[in-house]
Amino acid sequence: MLIAESTHANDVWDLLCMLRRAAKHLPGIVDPEDIWNVLQQPAHSTDVEPSYRLLRAALDMGWWVEEPVYLRPRWSDDGPRVYHFILRRPPQSLPRLLSVPESPEVDRFVRDEGLRVSIGK
Repeated sequence: MLIAESTHANDVWDLLCMLRRAAKHLPGIVDPEDIWNVLQQPAHSTDVEPSYRLLRAALDMGWWVEEPVYLRPRWSDDGPRVYHFILRRPPQSLPRLLSVPESPEVDRFVRDEGLRVSIGK
């Protein structure tokens, strides 16, 4: 029933809240790995970049950004750039890599959070 309900969630946040509620009532049933996999599902249409929404949702779930954040060209040196965020969530030891295209909104997030950025080619 949990899977069927998730298809009707308005957005990723609603789905995550539903998973959290289910986890409280079913200890040991909802694995954090499963929650990460749910985060990988496509988001509903919006003006916000889906990978940026995923980053924000992961942070709301207790993941944290390991510094530095890497800003690299996406395809070629003169093309658009992409941020590479390394995410961790204790007690899991495996980091997750999340790539988010550069945009004014993401630039502002990085600046507001005071994250160190390694700019490369």
